[in-house]
Amino acid sequence: MMLHAWNGYEKYAWGHDELKPVSKTGRNWMGAGLAATIVDSLDTLWIMGLRDEYKKARDYVEEKLNFDKVSFFYFFIYLFIYLF
Repeated sequence: MMLHAWNGYEKYAWGHDELKPVSKTGRNWMGAGLAATIVDSLDTLWIMGLRDEYKKARDYVEEKLNFDKVSFFYFFIYLFIYLF
């Protein structure tokens, strides 16, 4: 199930915060987008042994994730949601 969901996200919404499955489009809930699904899935991909998917996600975070695109306010909200 995880691999099916991940493949759909990768095909239709790669780099966006989330996938809108009905319209098959990506959505960024803070404007600029922080690849929330990629960041949130890293540990799950690793634990499930999906090494190729993990490597691609890790490489995206390392090479393309850029917090300069968002204001401090949105960054703070993002951290608050994921930490608490």
